[in-house]
Amino acid sequence: MSKKKSRVLTSGKVKSRITRRLNIAASTTEGQVHVIPRSSAWIIKKEGAERAYRVYDVKAKALAGARSMLSSGLASSIVIHDKYGRIDSIES
Repeated sequence: MSKKKSRVLTSGKVKSRITRRLNIAASTTEGQVHVIPRSSAWIIKKEGAERAYRVYDVKAKALAGARSMLSSGLASSIVIHDKYGRIDSIES
């Protein structure tokens, strides 16, 4: 039987590790999701994806879905487009 070494992090180490990860997440576009108009629908599309992640009939529902992804950690920020496809705002 081998004993696994338990790793206990001090609060300073935990804080610096979290800060490092947050800085990396903030500096990349990898976790961004876009709310984009598509035909007669609104879609959520992950950054770099070819296909829509979710499809909604109205913009408000698409925004609610994207905000849910943001609050659960599935997205780092939301890029909201207007009805013409131009970037309207960014939420993080």
